[in-house]
Amino acid sequence: MPTLLAYRNDREKRFCEIVFDDGERIAVEVAANGLAIDLLADGGRPGETLFRASPAIASRICAALTYPASAGEMTPLDIVVAAVTALGSAEKVGRAFRDAAVKAGG
Repeated sequence: MPTLLAYRNDREKRFCEIVFDDGERIAVEVAANGLAIDLLADGGRPGETLFRASPAIASRICAALTYPASAGEMTPLDIVVAAVTALGSAEKVGRAFRDAAVKAGG
């Protein structure tokens, strides 16, 4: 089961860090310039970029992840975190979000 190591979701920063069962760690950030998902190297240093999306594509992906249910009070970060933790590995996260971006028109 993935573990949430860090989570901040306020006006200044929307970020989380997740570790998967195999020890892989990823960082997810939602910012004014869009969505970023990165595989972290040892010690939490930035490693490989798994996914980047513009705000428009990120919002389409979030909408698709919650359709047909209403997102209600969920924030974009909460929506992405739910999807990422369900996927279970960095490889699956990168592939799923790249595929979703293509379908969303990005």
